[in-house]
Amino acid sequence: MKELGVYIANIMPLIPASDRCVTASNVLRMLSVCLAKIGLRNFFGAARTSGMVADFGNCVRRRKIMKTVTYYYFAYGSNLNWAQMMQRCSSPQKLGVACLQGYKVEFYGYSAAWDGAQETVVPELQSEVWGVLYQLQVFDWESLDVYEDARLNGTGAYFHYPVQVVNLKQERINAIIYKKNILNEATLPSTEYLNFIVQSGREQGLPIEYLTLLQNRETRPASYAVPLLQNSRSNWVSKTCIDCGQ
Repeated sequence: MKELGVYIANIMPLIPASDRCVTASNVLRMLSVCLAKIGLRNFFGAARTSGMVADFGNCVRRRKIMKTVTYYYFAYGSNLNWAQMMQRCSSPQKLGVACLQGYKVEFYGYSAAWDGAQETVVPELQSEVWGVLYQLQVFDWESLDVYEDARLNGTGAYFHYPVQVVNLKQERINAIIYKKNILNEATLPSTEYLNFIVQSGREQGLPIEYLTLLQNRETRPASYAVPLLQNSRSNWVSKTCIDCGQ
C-alpha cells in the first residue's frame, strides 16, 4: 500500500486542477481506464515501469477523464427504484430495461438497513435476471459505492463485476453490476426488502413473469421498521455476515 500511495502522489500533479478530485478512489478509477488504454495489465508491475507516470498524465489530459468518462450500470435490486437512484446519484441517466442472461438472483449475508439478506447474482445457464441499465458518471459511482459498501480493498459487501446485458432492441451492452464478495450459505431477505425490489421493478416496466418469480421467493418479516437509514451517505451502514456474526 505504501507503493500505491507514492504512485498516486506522483500522478496527482499531472491532473489539471479543474479536473482533480482528492479522493483516492477516483484516482484509482482513472488508473483503471488509463491502464486499459495503454495496455498494462498488472497495476503494481505498471507502477515500476519507466515512463508510466508520464503515460498516465498524457492519458488524463487527452481524455479529460474526470468529466467525460461514463459507465453503464445494470441494476437488478433496490437500485431499480428511480427515486432512490436520484437520491444517491447527482445525474443518473436511465437507458431502459435490459436482461442479464445465464444468471439468477439469490440472497446472501445480512443488511442492517433491511434486516435480511442482500441480493446478488450467481451463474445458472438457463436463467436470466431482468433490470434497468443506467449511465453514470464517475462521481455517481463513488456515491453508489458508499451505499453498496463496495470497497477498494475488496472487503466490502459488494464489488464491481463486468457483465454483458441485452436491451429490448436486442443490443448487447457491456455493463457493471454490484456482486456480493462473500456468499457462504444463502439466507432469506426481509419481506419488506423483496417487496421494495418487486414494486420498483414493476414501476420500471420489468416483465411480469419475472417479477412474479421474484415475488414468490421465500422471505421473513423484518424485526424492526425498515429501511434503516443514516443521516448522511458517509454514515451509511451495510453489514455483511462477517460484520454481524451471522
